[in-house]
Amino acid sequence: MKRITWHFALCGALLSNSAPTIAAAAAAFIMETAPPAGFEELTEPTPLVVDVYYGGRLIDRNQRALVSPTTLKFEQPTALLDKLPKTIAREKLLGRLSQTLPTNSHLVCRSNQRVRCGVVEAAVLDVIYDADRFRVDIFIGADYLPTRQVLDDPYLPPASNQFALSQRLSGSWSGSRSEPESDSRDSQSASLFGESILSFGESSLQGRWSVSDTSEPATQITDLYWTRDYRGKAFSVGLLQPRGSNSRFINSGPLYGVEYYQSNNTRVDGDLRTGTPLEVYLPVRGRVEVYRDDRLIHSQLIEAGNQLVSTRSFPQGAYQVKVKAFAEDGRPLEEFEQFFAKDSLLPAPGEWQWNLMLGTPAERVDNSSSIPDAQSNYLLQAGLGRRLLDNLGLFASTTLGEGSQALELGGRWITPNIDISPSLIGTSDGRSGRRLTVSLKSSWATLLLQESYLDSVDEASVEDALLERGYHNRSAALNVPLGKGRLSARYSMRDAGQEINNSQLQLADIAVGNDPLRTIEYQYPFARAKSWNGDLRLSYNDSGDEQLFSLNVQFRYNDGPWNHGASLRTDSGVDEERREFAGFSSSWTDGDLWASDVQQQVYGETDGDALSLRSNTRVAGRRGYFASALNYLDRNNKTLSYVGSFSTTLATDGDHFTWGGEQSYGSGVLVGINGADEDQFEILINGQRRGYATGGEQTLISVPAFDTYEIAVRPLGQGFYDFQDNSETVTLYPGNIASTSYDVKSLVLVVGRITENGKPVTGARFKLAGQETVTDQFGLFQLEYYTAPQRLNFSYINWNHCQVPVVEQSSDRDWLNLGTIELSQAKCDRDEIARN
Repeated sequence: MKRITWHFALCGALLSNSAPTIAAAAAAFIMETAPPAGFEELTEPTPLVVDVYYGGRLIDRNQRALVSPTTLKFEQPTALLDKLPKTIAREKLLGRLSQTLPTNSHLVCRSNQRVRCGVVEAAVLDVIYDADRFRVDIFIGADYLPTRQVLDDPYLPPASNQFALSQRLSGSWSGSRSEPESDSRDSQSASLFGESILSFGESSLQGRWSVSDTSEPATQITDLYWTRDYRGKAFSVGLLQPRGSNSRFINSGPLYGVEYYQSNNTRVDGDLRTGTPLEVYLPVRGRVEVYRDDRLIHSQLIEAGNQLVSTRSFPQGAYQVKVKAFAEDGRPLEEFEQFFAKDSLLPAPGEWQWNLMLGTPAERVDNSSSIPDAQSNYLLQAGLGRRLLDNLGLFASTTLGEGSQALELGGRWITPNIDISPSLIGTSDGRSGRRLTVSLKSSWATLLLQESYLDSVDEASVEDALLERGYHNRSAALNVPLGKGRLSARYSMRDAGQEINNSQLQLADIAVGNDPLRTIEYQYPFARAKSWNGDLRLSYNDSGDEQLFSLNVQFRYNDGPWNHGASLRTDSGVDEERREFAGFSSSWTDGDLWASDVQQQVYGETDGDALSLRSNTRVAGRRGYFASALNYLDRNNKTLSYVGSFSTTLATDGDHFTWGGEQSYGSGVLVGINGADEDQFEILINGQRRGYATGGEQTLISVPAFDTYEIAVRPLGQGFYDFQDNSETVTLYPGNIASTSYDVKSLVLVVGRITENGKPVTGARFKLAGQETVTDQFGLFQLEYYTAPQRLNFSYINWNHCQVPVVEQSSDRDWLNLGTIELSQAKCDRDEIARN
């Protein structure tokens, strides 16, 4: 203790003795920050003209400001504020712009290696002034900028067509024929279905009817209503099938009434609005990268400000994402993590999902009437849905009938590893039901559990009740990756009968009745190659008294338009002898061979005692599609079964009429090819082939309603054409028929070669049928004519007041070859040439 005290005393004495010296030195070295005498003007504000930038973009080239080495003040802050993007609290920003602002010149990026530069964290508004370039960059605080949406307008634009009439026709037939001595009876049936739509832009009058030889009466009308679905709201009135209900228990069926509901049909942000909003603030224009499990799932260039990141390409599910923001030059700006949930079954964040319905059930009680009768009771239904959290949504609906009322509650909760969707219902007459779906996901297994239950009542009560007959179904499915293969276990219990199905072999299907069905299966891909592969399946099925062991080997081979397959299977039960099956399949598609789309499939299988042969044919062309299937079964007796269907559409927009369509949808595009008679052209819808058109005719391309399409044409053949290769954009609602046309001229390519004494002539200028051309370095020339090759017949060419004979020529549909033209054979009698 004494030693420590002595040291402190010594230090104090030394400091006291040197204090005058230190004070004198400090007085001699006082730092001066003021300018030297006579240079005061260099630090005073100077009027300058500066370039003003926001978000890296020039917004004002001639803004006057008072600038000093450390401060800057704009002379016209109001005019400058008008050139900035839309902001919040404009008066506060104007007040900040009117103040003398620090220049923050130390933050100017003077080297590409510098990281923390070019950006200032502004509470309200700040600037960075670059004195070398007379440039001012403005930065606005995130709280003073509105969030910019990914899409300026989330709804479809108005319809491109304001009047159209379309009639869709489809038919189906079915039947079978057996040997005369068999116990089976021959049967056949056929039906014709129609959908008539009279559209007026976004509104339409729709009707559906059918004619069948197995129903009474033969002609029936099932729907007849007026509807309008526009900008997220749909309204319908008439004889209709409700579309907006979110009830999982009540199926109201057709009714005479009115329906009004929130509709997603006219939304163009469907892939965006189902996910959690992902917002990022960028002080300057730059780039955003989004990672999931350290894997890049999205990148996007973004302007400065508060921006919503497009989540259109994000996978479905709930997971953590990492967001990284960079400036244009690659400097990192921000990095953060956020929980993200995207699910199409959840309501959109911040929006209500709702529906209203009122009407009376429609039921056909008199077989002499083609239109159903209105019942005496009424039905009123209302529903709401809302996303409460990013990954949690609740649903509620109530249904009021004349004899009973029902209340239904449901929800959906999703996490990275579990999804749960429960629903409950209760009625005023004491009935109740439940539905539950649970999905468990992990890197090593997935498990799906489902149950649906509705208590039973007697038959008389069901006729007047809101709910159908009771049921109780359960199922579970477990999938576990095991090596290169997959192990799966399934359990199902249903009130209705079920069977063990085989996707490759029809003869191997086994009905097991109402008993619970338990299945364990292992699938192993034992061979994988470029053109062929093979799979092995081992399975065990147990249902009541039925136990079945199966071994299935399948081979598939792909060879251009051909696809072949073969299956071998053996089954053995506990008390049954072993059964063996063999089958083959082949399919062929025409590809680009024909303009129409043609597919043919054949199947064959046998188990030693029975033989089955099947054929499926489908042809889709500009006039519609046709499909047919034949099945020959030789088991105890011989039976031939057949089914078929067709579809086409008759349509007009008031100016043009046509019929056809490779596919059957509720709207379409009329494409007219003016010229190039009988030539064929592909119709590209959003870059994809959707049909073909014929020159000189109108062609109908059927496409789904509620979408915007970009239409273009492309020649199918090898010919040459002259036309405006422009695309046209149309927006279609139900029943709309938009029309577009292309003026196309067929071109004939005329080629040849000019020589003199056998050597090619370069730069030879001559005329041919009114056109002038020049040969290249090889003596070759090329001309184009708007006519058929057969109409072109050249006996000579005009060259330097001479006529050079064309000795031989050959032609095809799209070209004419004049061969080699020898100048040494030219006739140069000018008087004779003048007379000719």
